[in-house]
Amino acid sequence: MAPADMPVSLAIPTWLYGAEPTMPFATHYGKYFQNSIREEALISNSRAGIIYGEGGGGTLREIFQDVELNFYAKEPKDFTPMIFFQPATGSGSGRP
Repeated sequence: MAPADMPVSLAIPTWLYGAEPTMPFATHYGKYFQNSIREEALISNSRAGIIYGEGGGGTLREIFQDVELNFYAKEPKDFTPMIFFQPATGSGSGRP
C-alpha cells in the first residue's frame, strides 16, 4: 500500500526535442525556456539524486556536469546520487 503522503518530485523536461519524453515518476512539472539554465538548475538542486534515461547530447552534458560536481564535492552531503535507467525491452540504443 502506498503511503498517504507521497513525496514531491519535480520534473523539468526540455520540451524542445520531441523525442525526449517527460519523466513518468514526477508529481510536478516545470518549464525553463533556455535549456542550459534548466540543466544547471536541475543538477545544482537535485540533492536526492537524478535518474538519467536514454537521451542524446543534452543528457550526456548533464551527466558530465553532475560527475564534475560530484568529483569536487567537499562533503558527502554535497554528493548527488546518479541513477541510470534503461527499460529491459532490448530496444535501447545503448546510449545514456
